[in-house]
Amino acid sequence: MDIRNNNVYYSASPSAGTNTGNTNSWTAPVQINGDPANSNVMPWAVAGSAGILDVAFYGTDIRGDPNTFPSWYNNRIAATTVKWYTYFVQVRSATTNTPTINQVKASEHPTDYGQICTGGLGCTTSGGDRTLADFFTLAIDANGAARIVINDLTNQHHGAALFQLTQTAGPSALGTTLTPSTSNTATGVTDPSGDAQVLHYSPAGAGANQPALDIVSLQLSQPNQAHITVTLTLQSLSSLLPPPGNTGLVWLTRWQFLSTGDTGEESYRIFYLGANSTAGQPPVFFAGTGTSATPTGVMGNGCITNTPQNCKVILYPNEMSETGSINAAKNTITVTAPLTDIGNPVKGDMLYSVTALTFAFTTPNKILTDADATRVFDYVLGKGPQPTCPQGSTCKVTGGGYIFVDQQQDHGTFTIAVAVDPTGRIRGKAAYTDPAADLGFRTTLITSAIFNRNTATISGTGAANNASTNFSIGVQDKAEPGAGQDTFSINLQTGYSKSGVLQGGNIQIH
Repeated sequence: MDIRNNNVYYSASPSAGTNTGNTNSWTAPVQINGDPANSNVMPWAVAGSAGILDVAFYGTDIRGDPNTFPSWYNNRIAATTVKWYTYFVQVRSATTNTPTINQVKASEHPTDYGQICTGGLGCTTSGGDRTLADFFTLAIDANGAARIVINDLTNQHHGAALFQLTQTAGPSALGTTLTPSTSNTATGVTDPSGDAQVLHYSPAGAGANQPALDIVSLQLSQPNQAHITVTLTLQSLSSLLPPPGNTGLVWLTRWQFLSTGDTGEESYRIFYLGANSTAGQPPVFFAGTGTSATPTGVMGNGCITNTPQNCKVILYPNEMSETGSINAAKNTITVTAPLTDIGNPVKGDMLYSVTALTFAFTTPNKILTDADATRVFDYVLGKGPQPTCPQGSTCKVTGGGYIFVDQQQDHGTFTIAVAVDPTGRIRGKAAYTDPAADLGFRTTLITSAIFNRNTATISGTGAANNASTNFSIGVQDKAEPGAGQDTFSINLQTGYSKSGVLQGGNIQIH
Protein backbone atom coordinates (compact mmCIF):
# COMPACT_ATOMS: atom_id res chain seq x y z
CA MET A 1 0.00 0.00 0.00
CA ASP A 2 1.25 3.49 -0.87
CA ILE A 3 0.69 5.68 2.20
CA ARG A 4 0.92 8.79 0.02
CA ASN A 5 -2.36 8.03 -1.79
CA ASN A 6 -3.72 5.02 0.19
CA ASN A 7 -4.01 2.85 -2.90
CA VAL A 8 -3.03 -0.83 -3.05
CA TYR A 9 -0.44 -2.08 -5.57
CA TYR A 10 1.27 -5.35 -6.42
CA SER A 11 4.40 -6.26 -8.29
CA ALA A 12 5.28 -9.75 -9.57
CA SER A 13 8.43 -11.57 -10.53
CA PRO A 14 7.93 -13.86 -13.54
CA SER A 15 11.25 -15.52 -12.74
CA ALA A 16 10.88 -15.97 -8.99
CA GLY A 17 13.15 -18.67 -7.72
CA THR A 18 15.76 -18.12 -10.42
CA ASN A 19 16.34 -14.39 -10.29
CA THR A 20 15.07 -13.43 -6.83
CA GLY A 21 16.52 -10.13 -5.75
CA ASN A 22 17.16 -8.89 -9.27
CA THR A 23 15.08 -5.71 -9.58
CA ASN A 24 14.87 -6.15 -13.34
CA SER A 25 12.79 -9.31 -12.82
CA TRP A 26 9.87 -7.49 -11.17
CA THR A 27 6.92 -5.96 -13.02
CA ALA A 28 6.09 -2.30 -12.55
CA PRO A 29 3.64 -1.72 -9.65
CA VAL A 30 0.01 -2.23 -10.65
CA GLN A 31 -2.86 -0.58 -8.74
CA ILE A 32 -5.49 -3.16 -7.87
CA ASN A 33 -8.10 -1.10 -5.99
CA GLY A 34 -10.70 1.09 -7.66
CA ASP A 35 -13.79 3.11 -6.86
CA PRO A 36 -15.49 2.87 -4.36
CA ALA A 37 -12.37 1.62 -2.52
CA ASN A 38 -10.70 5.02 -2.74
CA SER A 39 -8.75 5.01 0.55
CA ASN A 40 -7.47 1.72 1.93
CA VAL A 41 -5.57 0.18 4.83
CA MET A 42 -4.11 -3.17 5.92
CA PRO A 43 -3.79 -5.08 2.62
CA TRP A 44 -3.15 -8.81 2.98
CA ALA A 45 -2.08 -10.93 -0.01
CA VAL A 46 -1.94 -14.70 -0.58
CA ALA A 47 -0.75 -16.42 -3.76
CA GLY A 48 -2.69 -19.30 -5.26
CA SER A 49 -2.00 -21.29 -8.41
CA ALA A 50 0.47 -19.89 -10.92
CA GLY A 51 -0.42 -16.31 -11.80
CA ILE A 52 -3.30 -15.99 -9.28
CA LEU A 53 -3.15 -13.55 -6.38
CA ASP A 54 -5.84 -12.93 -3.73
CA VAL A 55 -5.76 -9.64 -1.79
CA ALA A 56 -8.05 -8.33 0.98
CA PHE A 57 -8.11 -4.89 2.58
CA TYR A 58 -10.34 -2.37 4.35
CA GLY A 59 -11.55 0.41 2.03
CA THR A 60 -13.79 3.49 2.02
CA ASP A 61 -15.13 5.72 -0.74
CA ILE A 62 -13.83 8.83 1.07
CA ARG A 63 -10.50 10.04 -0.30
CA GLY A 64 -7.87 11.10 2.18
CA ASP A 65 -5.56 10.05 4.97
CA PRO A 66 -7.41 7.62 7.31
CA ASN A 67 -5.58 9.23 10.25
CA THR A 68 -7.38 12.53 9.59
CA PHE A 69 -10.95 11.18 9.36
CA PRO A 70 -13.37 11.97 12.24
CA SER A 71 -12.72 9.77 15.27
CA TRP A 72 -15.64 7.83 16.73
CA TYR A 73 -14.31 8.72 20.16
CA ASN A 74 -14.60 12.44 19.45
CA ASN A 75 -17.73 12.63 17.27
CA ARG A 76 -19.72 9.46 16.67
CA ILE A 77 -22.14 10.95 14.16
CA ALA A 78 -19.34 12.53 12.08
CA ALA A 79 -17.42 9.23 12.14
CA THR A 80 -20.32 7.34 10.53
CA THR A 81 -20.04 9.50 7.42
CA VAL A 82 -16.88 7.49 6.68
CA LYS A 83 -17.91 3.89 6.08
CA TRP A 84 -15.27 1.17 5.82
CA TYR A 85 -15.97 -2.13 4.04
CA THR A 86 -13.85 -5.23 3.58
CA TYR A 87 -12.80 -5.59 -0.07
CA PHE A 88 -11.54 -8.67 -1.89
CA VAL A 89 -9.50 -8.53 -5.09
CA GLN A 90 -8.37 -11.42 -7.26
CA VAL A 91 -5.62 -10.86 -9.82
CA ARG A 92 -5.21 -13.37 -12.66
CA SER A 93 -2.25 -13.53 -15.03
CA ALA A 94 -0.52 -11.57 -12.31
CA THR A 95 2.98 -12.19 -13.66
CA THR A 96 2.18 -10.79 -17.12
CA ASN A 97 1.80 -7.28 -18.45
CA THR A 98 -1.95 -7.83 -18.98
CA PRO A 99 -3.36 -8.96 -15.61
CA THR A 100 -7.09 -9.33 -14.99
CA ILE A 101 -8.25 -7.63 -11.79
CA ASN A 102 -11.63 -8.20 -10.14
CA GLN A 103 -12.72 -6.32 -7.01
CA VAL A 104 -15.79 -7.01 -4.83
CA LYS A 105 -17.11 -5.95 -1.45
CA ALA A 106 -16.62 -8.94 0.80
CA SER A 107 -18.56 -7.58 3.78
CA GLU A 108 -22.33 -7.27 3.57
CA HIS A 109 -22.41 -4.08 5.63
CA PRO A 110 -19.78 -1.59 6.85
CA THR A 111 -17.19 -3.00 9.24
CA ASP A 112 -15.91 0.26 10.76
CA TYR A 113 -16.58 4.00 10.87
CA GLY A 114 -14.36 7.05 10.80
CA GLN A 115 -10.71 7.40 11.64
CA ILE A 116 -8.28 4.49 11.52
CA CYS A 117 -5.10 5.56 13.27
CA THR A 118 -2.07 3.81 11.78
CA GLY A 119 0.50 5.34 14.11
CA GLY A 120 0.80 2.35 16.43
CA LEU A 121 1.33 3.25 20.07
CA GLY A 122 1.56 6.86 18.97
CA CYS A 123 -2.21 6.73 18.51
CA THR A 124 -2.61 6.32 22.25
CA THR A 125 -0.75 9.50 23.07
CA SER A 126 -2.42 11.46 20.26
CA GLY A 127 -5.96 10.27 21.10
CA GLY A 128 -6.26 8.48 17.77
CA ASP A 129 -8.66 5.59 17.12
CA ARG A 130 -6.74 2.33 16.78
CA THR A 131 -9.61 0.10 17.97
CA LEU A 132 -9.54 -1.78 14.64
CA ALA A 133 -6.31 -3.40 15.90
CA ASP A 134 -4.55 -5.86 13.58
CA PHE A 135 -6.38 -9.18 13.61
CA PHE A 136 -7.00 -8.87 9.87
CA THR A 137 -5.82 -11.86 7.83
CA LEU A 138 -6.50 -13.77 4.61
CA ALA A 139 -6.03 -17.47 3.91
CA ILE A 140 -7.03 -19.93 1.17
CA ASP A 141 -8.82 -23.15 2.13
CA ALA A 142 -8.57 -26.57 0.51
CA ASN A 143 -11.21 -25.64 -2.10
CA GLY A 144 -9.36 -22.47 -3.08
CA ALA A 145 -11.91 -20.21 -1.38
CA ALA A 146 -10.71 -17.06 0.33
CA ARG A 147 -11.22 -16.94 4.11
CA ILE A 148 -10.93 -13.42 5.55
CA VAL A 149 -10.84 -12.76 9.30
CA ILE A 150 -12.00 -9.23 10.07
CA ASN A 151 -12.83 -6.94 12.97
CA ASP A 152 -16.32 -5.42 12.92
CA LEU A 153 -16.62 -2.20 14.92
CA THR A 154 -20.10 -1.10 13.84
CA ASN A 155 -21.86 -2.18 17.04
CA GLN A 156 -22.97 0.47 19.54
CA HIS A 157 -19.81 -0.03 21.61
CA HIS A 158 -17.40 0.46 18.70
CA GLY A 159 -15.93 -2.76 20.08
CA ALA A 160 -13.83 -4.99 17.83
CA ALA A 161 -15.71 -8.25 17.21
CA LEU A 162 -14.01 -10.97 15.17
CA PHE A 163 -15.84 -12.45 12.17
CA GLN A 164 -14.84 -14.65 9.26
CA LEU A 165 -15.89 -13.94 5.67
CA THR A 166 -15.89 -16.94 3.32
CA GLN A 167 -15.81 -16.80 -0.47
CA THR A 168 -18.73 -18.92 -1.69
CA ALA A 169 -18.80 -18.31 -5.44
CA GLY A 170 -16.70 -17.26 -8.41
CA PRO A 171 -13.14 -18.08 -9.45
CA SER A 172 -10.98 -19.63 -6.74
CA ALA A 173 -7.30 -19.12 -6.03
CA LEU A 174 -6.69 -22.65 -7.33
CA GLY A 175 -8.08 -21.90 -10.80
CA THR A 176 -11.41 -23.65 -10.18
CA THR A 177 -14.90 -22.15 -9.98
CA LEU A 178 -16.74 -22.12 -6.67
CA THR A 179 -20.46 -22.92 -6.81
CA PRO A 180 -22.53 -21.73 -3.85
CA SER A 181 -24.40 -24.55 -2.14
CA THR A 182 -26.52 -22.44 0.20
CA SER A 183 -27.30 -18.83 0.99
CA ASN A 184 -26.36 -17.36 4.35
CA THR A 185 -29.98 -16.23 4.73
CA ALA A 186 -31.82 -18.81 6.82
CA THR A 187 -34.27 -19.30 9.67
CA GLY A 188 -32.00 -21.52 11.72
CA VAL A 189 -28.94 -23.76 11.98
CA THR A 190 -27.91 -27.05 13.53
CA ASP A 191 -24.83 -27.57 15.69
CA PRO A 192 -22.70 -30.63 16.56
CA SER A 193 -23.22 -32.12 20.00
CA GLY A 194 -20.59 -32.88 22.59
CA ASP A 195 -18.69 -29.58 22.22
CA ALA A 196 -19.91 -27.57 25.24
CA GLN A 197 -16.91 -28.08 27.47
CA VAL A 198 -16.49 -25.86 30.53
CA LEU A 199 -13.71 -24.86 30.61
CA HIS A 200 -12.78 -25.03 26.94
CA TYR A 201 -9.16 -24.14 27.52
CA SER A 202 -7.23 -24.89 30.70
CA PRO A 203 -3.68 -25.95 31.62
CA ALA A 204 -5.30 -29.11 32.98
CA GLY A 205 -7.19 -29.74 29.74
CA ALA A 206 -10.76 -29.11 28.62
CA GLY A 207 -13.57 -29.61 31.11
CA ALA A 208 -16.53 -31.96 30.77
CA ASN A 209 -19.28 -31.40 28.20
CA GLN A 210 -22.32 -29.70 29.72
CA PRO A 211 -25.48 -31.21 28.17
CA ALA A 212 -27.69 -28.27 29.24
CA LEU A 213 -25.35 -25.87 27.40
CA ASP A 214 -24.71 -28.12 24.38
CA ILE A 215 -26.62 -26.54 21.47
CA VAL A 216 -28.18 -28.92 18.94
CA SER A 217 -30.13 -26.35 16.91
CA LEU A 218 -31.28 -22.73 16.78
CA GLN A 219 -34.49 -21.58 15.09
CA LEU A 220 -36.05 -18.13 14.58
CA SER A 221 -39.75 -17.70 13.81
CA GLN A 222 -42.43 -15.02 13.90
CA PRO A 223 -45.74 -16.01 15.49
CA ASN A 224 -47.27 -12.74 14.27
CA GLN A 225 -46.26 -9.39 12.81
CA ALA A 226 -45.41 -7.92 16.21
CA HIS A 227 -43.23 -10.66 17.78
CA ILE A 228 -40.24 -12.90 17.19
CA THR A 229 -39.45 -16.25 18.81
CA VAL A 230 -36.12 -17.95 19.41
CA THR A 231 -36.13 -21.73 19.92
CA LEU A 232 -32.99 -23.41 21.21
CA THR A 233 -32.66 -27.19 21.30
CA LEU A 234 -30.07 -28.50 23.76
CA GLN A 235 -28.56 -31.96 24.20
CA SER A 236 -30.39 -32.41 27.52
CA LEU A 237 -32.30 -30.19 29.92
CA SER A 238 -32.93 -32.82 32.56
CA SER A 239 -30.69 -30.85 34.93
CA LEU A 240 -29.93 -27.13 34.99
CA LEU A 241 -27.24 -27.38 37.65
CA PRO A 242 -24.17 -25.36 36.65
CA PRO A 243 -20.66 -26.84 36.37
CA PRO A 244 -18.73 -27.03 39.66
CA GLY A 245 -17.49 -23.63 40.77
CA ASN A 246 -20.19 -21.76 38.80
CA THR A 247 -23.41 -20.08 39.89
CA GLY A 248 -25.66 -20.60 36.86
CA LEU A 249 -26.25 -21.04 33.13
CA VAL A 250 -27.01 -18.62 30.30
CA TRP A 251 -28.59 -19.31 26.90
CA LEU A 252 -28.32 -16.41 24.46
CA THR A 253 -29.21 -15.63 20.85
CA ARG A 254 -27.70 -12.40 19.48
CA TRP A 255 -27.48 -10.51 16.20
CA GLN A 256 -26.73 -7.09 14.75
CA PHE A 257 -29.35 -4.83 13.20
CA LEU A 258 -29.06 -1.46 11.45
CA SER A 259 -30.34 0.89 14.13
CA THR A 260 -28.96 3.85 16.06
CA GLY A 261 -26.17 4.11 18.56
CA ASP A 262 -26.34 5.74 21.95
CA THR A 263 -25.79 9.28 20.65
CA GLY A 264 -28.07 8.92 17.61
CA GLU A 265 -25.39 7.73 15.19
CA GLU A 266 -25.81 4.94 12.65
CA SER A 267 -25.00 1.61 14.28
CA TYR A 268 -25.34 -2.08 13.50
CA ARG A 269 -26.45 -2.47 17.06
CA ILE A 270 -26.26 -5.71 19.04
CA PHE A 271 -29.61 -7.11 20.22
CA TYR A 272 -30.29 -10.38 22.00
CA LEU A 273 -32.88 -12.70 23.52
CA GLY A 274 -31.86 -14.98 26.34
CA ALA A 275 -32.58 -17.03 29.42
CA ASN A 276 -30.60 -17.70 32.56
CA SER A 277 -30.89 -20.12 35.45
CA THR A 278 -29.32 -19.71 38.87
CA ALA A 279 -28.37 -22.78 40.93
CA GLY A 280 -30.52 -25.13 38.84
CA GLN A 281 -33.73 -23.12 39.26
CA PRO A 282 -36.24 -22.54 36.40
CA PRO A 283 -34.89 -19.90 34.00
CA VAL A 284 -35.94 -16.30 33.61
CA PHE A 285 -36.29 -14.87 30.10
CA PHE A 286 -35.06 -11.51 28.87
CA ALA A 287 -34.13 -9.23 25.98
CA GLY A 288 -31.65 -6.42 25.72
CA THR A 289 -29.12 -4.46 23.75
CA GLY A 290 -26.74 -2.90 26.29
CA THR A 291 -25.53 0.68 26.36
CA SER A 292 -22.07 1.89 25.43
CA ALA A 293 -19.77 4.08 27.47
CA THR A 294 -20.76 7.73 27.32
CA PRO A 295 -18.68 10.18 25.27
CA THR A 296 -17.23 11.35 28.58
CA GLY A 297 -16.07 7.82 29.35
CA VAL A 298 -18.64 6.66 31.93
CA MET A 299 -19.03 2.90 31.46
CA GLY A 300 -22.37 1.66 30.11
CA ASN A 301 -24.03 -1.61 31.07
CA GLY A 302 -23.20 -3.38 27.81
CA CYS A 303 -19.42 -3.52 27.82
CA ILE A 304 -16.47 -3.48 30.17
CA THR A 305 -14.08 -0.68 29.28
CA ASN A 306 -10.49 -0.26 30.42
CA THR A 307 -9.96 3.26 29.06
CA PRO A 308 -12.64 5.85 28.31
CA GLN A 309 -15.10 4.42 25.72
CA ASN A 310 -12.74 1.54 24.81
CA CYS A 311 -14.89 -1.61 24.81
CA LYS A 312 -13.06 -4.80 25.78
CA VAL A 313 -15.66 -7.38 26.93
CA ILE A 314 -19.28 -7.24 25.72
CA LEU A 315 -21.94 -7.90 28.34
CA TYR A 316 -25.57 -9.00 27.96
CA PRO A 317 -27.62 -7.48 30.81
CA ASN A 318 -31.22 -8.53 31.45
CA GLU A 319 -32.86 -5.27 30.37
CA MET A 320 -36.42 -6.38 29.59
CA SER A 321 -38.43 -9.34 30.89
CA GLU A 322 -39.86 -11.55 28.15
CA THR A 323 -42.16 -14.52 27.75
CA GLY A 324 -40.44 -17.89 27.59
CA SER A 325 -40.70 -21.57 28.38
CA ILE A 326 -38.54 -24.64 28.96
CA ASN A 327 -39.56 -28.11 27.77
CA ALA A 328 -37.34 -30.71 29.43
CA ALA A 329 -39.00 -33.52 27.48
CA LYS A 330 -38.11 -31.92 24.13
CA ASN A 331 -34.93 -30.26 25.45
CA THR A 332 -36.03 -26.86 24.13
CA ILE A 333 -35.96 -23.32 25.45
CA THR A 334 -38.11 -20.68 23.74
CA VAL A 335 -38.13 -16.93 24.20
CA THR A 336 -40.69 -14.62 22.57
CA ALA A 337 -40.36 -10.84 22.49
CA PRO A 338 -42.16 -7.94 20.81
CA LEU A 339 -40.19 -6.38 17.98
CA THR A 340 -40.34 -3.08 19.85
CA ASP A 341 -38.02 -4.60 22.47
CA ILE A 342 -35.32 -5.42 19.92
CA GLY A 343 -34.97 -2.21 17.94
CA ASN A 344 -38.32 -2.24 16.15
CA PRO A 345 -37.24 -3.94 12.88
CA VAL A 346 -39.79 -3.96 10.07
CA LYS A 347 -40.72 -6.43 7.35
CA GLY A 348 -37.78 -7.02 5.02
CA ASP A 349 -35.15 -5.89 7.54
CA MET A 350 -32.07 -8.08 7.97
CA LEU A 351 -30.86 -9.39 11.31
CA TYR A 352 -27.15 -9.91 10.63
CA SER A 353 -24.93 -12.67 12.01
CA VAL A 354 -27.54 -14.41 14.16
CA THR A 355 -25.86 -16.88 16.47
CA ALA A 356 -26.67 -18.76 19.65
CA LEU A 357 -24.21 -18.91 22.54
CA THR A 358 -24.23 -20.63 25.91
CA PHE A 359 -22.26 -19.75 29.02
CA ALA A 360 -21.71 -20.56 32.64
CA PHE A 361 -21.52 -17.64 35.05
CA THR A 362 -20.24 -16.97 38.53
CA THR A 363 -21.82 -14.26 40.65
CA PRO A 364 -20.82 -11.43 40.90
CA ASN A 365 -18.28 -11.77 38.05
CA LYS A 366 -19.70 -10.08 34.94
CA ILE A 367 -17.49 -12.05 32.53
CA LEU A 368 -19.24 -15.15 31.19
CA THR A 369 -17.50 -18.52 30.67
CA ASP A 370 -17.88 -19.76 27.07
CA ALA A 371 -19.52 -23.15 26.56
CA ASP A 372 -20.95 -23.48 23.02
CA ALA A 373 -21.81 -21.40 19.93
CA THR A 374 -23.49 -21.98 16.59
CA ARG A 375 -22.34 -20.74 13.20
CA VAL A 376 -23.96 -17.48 12.09
CA PHE A 377 -26.70 -16.79 9.57
CA ASP A 378 -28.73 -13.79 8.42
CA TYR A 379 -32.46 -13.64 9.08
CA VAL A 380 -34.90 -11.57 7.00
CA LEU A 381 -38.07 -10.50 8.77
CA GLY A 382 -41.07 -11.81 6.88
CA LYS A 383 -43.50 -9.87 9.07
CA GLY A 384 -43.32 -6.47 10.70
CA PRO A 385 -45.31 -3.84 12.56
CA GLN A 386 -47.82 -1.60 10.87
CA PRO A 387 -46.47 1.91 10.14
CA THR A 388 -47.24 4.43 12.85
CA CYS A 389 -47.19 7.34 10.42
CA PRO A 390 -50.83 7.85 9.34
CA GLN A 391 -49.91 9.68 6.15
CA GLY A 392 -48.06 6.65 4.82
CA SER A 393 -44.98 8.77 4.27
CA THR A 394 -42.18 9.98 6.50
CA CYS A 395 -43.34 11.60 9.73
CA LYS A 396 -40.94 13.79 11.68
CA VAL A 397 -40.83 15.66 14.93
CA THR A 398 -37.99 18.15 15.36
CA GLY A 399 -37.25 21.03 17.64
CA GLY A 400 -36.03 22.12 21.02
CA GLY A 401 -36.61 24.57 23.79
CA TYR A 402 -37.40 24.69 27.49
CA ILE A 403 -40.25 24.47 29.97
CA PHE A 404 -40.47 25.69 33.57
CA VAL A 405 -39.93 22.81 35.96
CA ASP A 406 -40.70 24.44 39.32
CA GLN A 407 -42.15 27.56 40.88
CA GLN A 408 -38.72 29.18 40.81
CA GLN A 409 -38.94 28.93 37.04
CA ASP A 410 -35.88 26.73 36.54
CA HIS A 411 -35.61 25.45 33.01
CA GLY A 412 -35.98 21.91 31.71
CA THR A 413 -34.26 22.02 28.32
CA PHE A 414 -34.79 19.52 25.50
CA THR A 415 -33.90 18.69 21.91
CA ILE A 416 -35.69 16.16 19.73
CA ALA A 417 -35.26 14.84 16.19
CA VAL A 418 -37.20 11.64 15.43
CA ALA A 419 -38.52 10.31 12.11
CA VAL A 420 -40.59 7.32 11.03
CA ASP A 421 -40.30 6.26 7.38
CA PRO A 422 -43.18 4.72 5.34
CA THR A 423 -42.18 1.18 6.39
CA GLY A 424 -42.35 2.02 10.10
CA ARG A 425 -38.59 2.23 10.68
CA ILE A 426 -37.71 4.70 13.45
CA ARG A 427 -34.57 6.81 13.52
CA GLY A 428 -33.51 9.70 15.75
CA LYS A 429 -32.71 10.83 19.26
CA ALA A 430 -33.82 13.15 22.07
CA ALA A 431 -32.12 14.70 25.08
CA TYR A 432 -33.28 16.55 28.18
CA THR A 433 -31.61 18.33 31.11
CA ASP A 434 -32.98 19.65 34.38
CA PRO A 435 -30.21 21.37 36.34
CA ALA A 436 -32.48 21.88 39.35
CA ALA A 437 -32.91 18.10 39.66
CA ASP A 438 -29.30 17.42 38.60
CA LEU A 439 -30.67 15.33 35.73
CA GLY A 440 -29.16 14.67 32.34
CA PHE A 441 -31.11 12.33 30.06
CA ARG A 442 -30.49 11.03 26.52
CA THR A 443 -32.27 8.39 24.50
CA THR A 444 -30.33 5.25 23.62
CA LEU A 445 -33.03 3.31 21.76
CA ILE A 446 -36.38 4.59 20.48
CA THR A 447 -38.77 1.65 20.18
CA SER A 448 -42.03 3.48 19.47
CA ALA A 449 -43.00 6.72 17.74
CA ILE A 450 -46.73 7.34 17.38
CA PHE A 451 -47.99 10.35 15.40
CA ASN A 452 -51.54 11.65 15.59
CA ARG A 453 -51.99 14.89 13.65
CA ASN A 454 -50.22 17.53 15.73
CA THR A 455 -49.04 15.24 18.54
CA ALA A 456 -46.28 12.66 18.83
CA THR A 457 -45.41 10.18 21.56
CA ILE A 458 -41.89 8.76 21.67
CA SER A 459 -40.87 5.89 23.95
CA GLY A 460 -38.00 3.48 24.49
CA THR A 461 -34.91 3.23 26.66
CA GLY A 462 -32.42 5.88 27.63
CA ALA A 463 -29.78 6.91 30.13
CA ALA A 464 -30.58 9.23 33.04
CA ASN A 465 -27.27 10.34 34.57
CA ASN A 466 -25.81 7.26 32.83
CA ALA A 467 -28.28 4.85 34.49
CA SER A 468 -30.55 2.90 32.12
CA THR A 469 -34.27 3.74 32.27
CA ASN A 470 -37.41 3.46 30.19
CA PHE A 471 -38.90 6.75 29.00
CA SER A 472 -41.90 8.35 27.32
CA ILE A 473 -41.82 11.78 25.70
CA GLY A 474 -44.95 13.55 24.46
CA VAL A 475 -44.96 16.69 22.31
CA GLN A 476 -47.67 18.85 20.78
CA ASP A 477 -47.19 21.25 17.89
CA LYS A 478 -49.90 23.90 18.37
CA ALA A 479 -48.73 26.91 16.42
CA GLU A 480 -45.86 29.01 15.13
CA PRO A 481 -43.87 30.23 16.94
CA GLY A 482 -43.80 27.50 19.59
CA ALA A 483 -43.11 29.63 22.64
CA GLY A 484 -46.25 29.82 24.75
CA GLN A 485 -48.06 27.35 22.51
CA ASP A 486 -46.30 24.00 21.96
CA THR A 487 -46.11 21.52 24.84
CA PHE A 488 -43.51 19.02 26.03
CA SER A 489 -43.65 16.21 28.61
CA ILE A 490 -41.21 13.57 29.81
CA ASN A 491 -41.73 10.56 32.08
CA LEU A 492 -38.91 8.30 33.25
CA GLN A 493 -39.11 4.91 34.88
CA THR A 494 -37.00 6.39 37.69
CA GLY A 495 -40.06 8.39 38.78
CA TYR A 496 -39.03 11.71 37.28
CA SER A 497 -41.87 13.45 35.42
CA LYS A 498 -42.27 16.97 34.05
CA SER A 499 -44.53 18.68 31.54
CA GLY A 500 -45.42 22.16 30.44
CA VAL A 501 -45.88 24.77 27.75
CA LEU A 502 -42.74 25.88 25.95
CA GLN A 503 -41.33 29.10 27.32
CA GLY A 504 -38.77 29.23 24.55
CA GLY A 505 -38.04 27.30 21.40
CA ASN A 506 -40.29 25.47 18.96
CA ILE A 507 -41.62 22.02 18.05
CA GLN A 508 -42.49 21.01 14.50
CA ILE A 509 -44.43 17.89 13.53
CA HIS A 510 -44.54 17.23 9.80
